[in-house]
Amino acid sequence: MAERTTEAWTSVPHFYLNRQIDVSNLVAWREELRASLPEVTYTDLLIRKIAACLRLHPALTSEWRNGNIHSHAEINLGLAVAVDEGLLVPVIRNADQTTVAAVSLERKRLVERARAGKLSPDDLSGGTFTISNLGAFGVDFFQAIVNPPQAAILAVGRITQRVIVVSNKPAVKPTMTLSLSCDHRVVDGARAARFLGELATALETLSPGED
Repeated sequence: MAERTTEAWTSVPHFYLNRQIDVSNLVAWREELRASLPEVTYTDLLIRKIAACLRLHPALTSEWRNGNIHSHAEINLGLAVAVDEGLLVPVIRNADQTTVAAVSLERKRLVERARAGKLSPDDLSGGTFTISNLGAFGVDFFQAIVNPPQAAILAVGRITQRVIVVSNKPAVKPTMTLSLSCDHRVVDGARAARFLGELATALETLSPGED
């Protein structure tokens, strides 16, 4: 892990985009789903929405290899998991082609295997984009290091009540800060901004009844 982090920080030209979003609908969606999926997490819902947005922004799932950009047909989302020995990134494959329930089950399986030291090489390979969520640790905002050879990683902060402007009036809403770190060799600022903007819109306008 130390070698990969050093390689990423010293060889990947990072840039960062940050966005604070209103997650009122995300909170409502989770509350609705908990009736049938009591262990569903915000990470599960984010994985579902992120994967859908990535379908429209293939540059974010590309990689820099041997001086060229290489694209991937699959959307395989790596999930950063803290363990006693450091950090592991198991992969949820074809996350854009599955349901919230299936994502939740696979996320739980991978996290349990990671913490038990039982992840297989297959569990850890093939990721094309990574999510790191430190909301459970009370972190409001952070910027993550890209996980090579991937082109981007999304850092997720905790949900907290903040005063924002709604219809030109102050209102207290549950908000979350997203920080997108990108490899500038693969993704430029405009493409990254469009992806983050569409993800923010998808999360803020979703209907709680979605799957």
